[in-house]
Amino acid sequence: GKLDSENLLRLYKTDLEVNENSKASLTFKKISDDTTSEMKLALIFKDSPEDVVYLDVENTTDKSMNWVTSTVDLSEYADRKIATIALAFDSNEVVNDYQINIGQLSITDGSAAKPEAPTGFKVTGAIANTQELFVEWDLEDYGTVKQYNLYAVDKNGNDMFLGGSYDSAYYIKNIPSEAVILKLTAVGADGTESEAATTNFDFTTKIVENIGLSALIYVAIK
Repeated sequence: GKLDSENLLRLYKTDLEVNENSKASLTFKKISDDTTSEMKLALIFKDSPEDVVYLDVENTTDKSMNWVTSTVDLSEYADRKIATIALAFDSNEVVNDYQINIGQLSITDGSAAKPEAPTGFKVTGAIANTQELFVEWDLEDYGTVKQYNLYAVDKNGNDMFLGGSYDSAYYIKNIPSEAVILKLTAVGADGTESEAATTNFDFTTKIVENIGLSALIYVAIK
């Protein structure tokens, strides 16, 4: 939509205490082409309910070709409680078609148990001409893992967020052309991600033809 002044989007009311290990993580994809807009994390603290604290989020000005994850250090606000979590959008010029998609927002402090890295992560099917992939892994109990996050990684080690779900399989409709490996993390109760499991894929030398009926059904309902 049109962005011609600051827009404050209030997302959550909370009573979250900040400590020296607290950080926010935001995963997003900026769709619009402008280079004048920016998104900030906006927090309202319980001890100062009339004031909004704006925190810079890296990489929100330029258009994103893939999902981007940026981290914001909150240690400066240790021993304070967050009452409201919001996002602020602004531009120093009018943007008529502003769009940024938010994939995930979490605030963690390292107090929850960090999940173990996923096991059994593998590519189970591939279609070369459409760059589709099917992946599976071992599903842990929901009491330990709340979600699995799937990333493609380019040759420079940059992560590209593909999606997240609590499931044991995922269908990738179109793998980014710059991806060289896939990475999977398990997400704990406070949003903390485990160490990553990785797997390779190669459309040119090892194409899996026998996708199987169960995978085709999974694609149809995804």
